[in-house]
Amino acid sequence: HKMRNHKVLSHERKGTEVFYRVDDKQVKQALYVLMG
Repeated sequence: HKMRNHKVLSHERKGTEVFYRVDDKQVKQALYVLMG
């Protein structure tokens, strides 16, 4: 799971960086649901 999650985070990094600035808490929850 760790390798897969890291790979997804690396691939979506540019996109998520913008979302993190908009609403870090909301994005973390969204990523948790997607990766959960």
